[in-house]
Amino acid sequence: YMDLTTLSEMETEFTDDQQRVSQATAQFLASDKALQPLKTQLATFEEQIDKAQTSAQLDTPMNDMEKMSADLDMLSNLMASLSFDDVTLQTHIIDAISQIYAQLNQSRARLQQKRQSQTSVESVAQFGAQFRLFIQGITNALSLATDPERCDDQLSRLLVQLEELESQFSHHDEFLDDMLAKR
Repeated sequence: YMDLTTLSEMETEFTDDQQRVSQATAQFLASDKALQPLKTQLATFEEQIDKAQTSAQLDTPMNDMEKMSADLDMLSNLMASLSFDDVTLQTHIIDAISQIYAQLNQSRARLQQKRQSQTSVESVAQFGAQFRLFIQGITNALSLATDPERCDDQLSRLLVQLEELESQFSHHDEFLDDMLAKR
């Protein structure tokens, strides 16, 4: 059977150890060096956002921001699970984590804004190139349409290409007029 005295002693020892670990964790999290890697990473995100020339170059910082967000969630959960009595210390830690969350959210918003802007520029360039190619296809089709049957074949091929352009760029209203004019 069980020795209740030993069990009680083990429980007390465990509780004391848990309190000691909670206090040490809180002291560490309250120190300047605890959250410094996150602050450094935020600065790196800002540099990556500034340097990005294409929307694809923004994928890495976006993924890293998601990881940092998960890390901050874990820290928040850790703070909720720690048991220590110093409310001032707890408030200091929570404020520090909140500030990093705020900076992360600002960086993420800036990244999304830049991505949207880059995507728009890239879409305009891509549409322009594909539309010029389509126009060259029209010119080529006219030279190949020497009889009614070939004319129908070329018209069908061009309509398929135009439908592909329309489906690819349907979310950009500024391209609709050009596509409708060619239709």
